[in-house]
Amino acid sequence: IVLNDKDNPPTAEDLINAALADHKRKEYSIAKDRFSKALEISDNDELKQKCYTYLFDIAYKRNNYKEAFGLASSISDNCVANEKKAYAVAMSAPNCGSTPIEKSLIYCLALDYAEKSCGNVGSSTMNSWKSALLSMQELVMMNETQGSTYNVSCWNKSTILRSKD
Repeated sequence: IVLNDKDNPPTAEDLINAALADHKRKEYSIAKDRFSKALEISDNDELKQKCYTYLFDIAYKRNNYKEAFGLASSISDNCVANEKKAYAVAMSAPNCGSTPIEKSLIYCLALDYAEKSCGNVGSSTMNSWKSALLSMQELVMMNETQGSTYNVSCWNKSTILRSKD
């Protein structure tokens, strides 16, 4: 199938098949362009969901967690969407949070999404994220209150402050 024939333009399926091959070869820029074009021309929700899933994967692998989060928001299965949001948020912690409390809040937000993922985020991953939270003693020393609602500035989302213990 020729993907650049103006007289016989590719279908969304053609673009997705080519993008899948590009993705497999780790040619993410080309795959992203093809998945995006397929999204524009497809009327098939199942194909669109496939595109969003792979576009999420590309953004995630490129460490573009905000883009990945936005793409996860387009996934219609709420369990899968929340799983992907949880991973995107958690992976942003090293670069997004500049203070210990900010980093802890990022993991709190990731755990919020993980808890809504219908078990798609495993307990070992969740335990790892919980271990990155501040301890109760640290919160007390910082004059912070567990259970209070805070805004996670780099995500512009609210979460409830938790401690690791």
